[in-house]
Amino acid sequence: MDGSVSTSAPLFAAAFAKHQNGQTLLVGLATSIGAGISMGFAEALSDDGLLTGRGSPWLRGLTCGLMTTVGGLGHSMPYLVPGPMPS
Repeated sequence: MDGSVSTSAPLFAAAFAKHQNGQTLLVGLATSIGAGISMGFAEALSDDGLLTGRGSPWLRGLTCGLMTTVGGLGHSMPYLVPGPMPS
């Protein structure tokens, strides 16, 4: 849920502020990649996996980062559709 909110908020702010699909898409892409990197490192560094048995921290971080990025890209994809933005 954290990754979804952190990518949606800047995306919707850009959409309402600019009313241009191209610029909103770029904000969405940048936000998705940034959130993925942030969430991935946070997960990897939060637990070494030995005490909890959750597995390799780097594999968990990579998975979490990729899934956060993919989720954010899902929020950005509607801005690929050409045409005017709804007001």
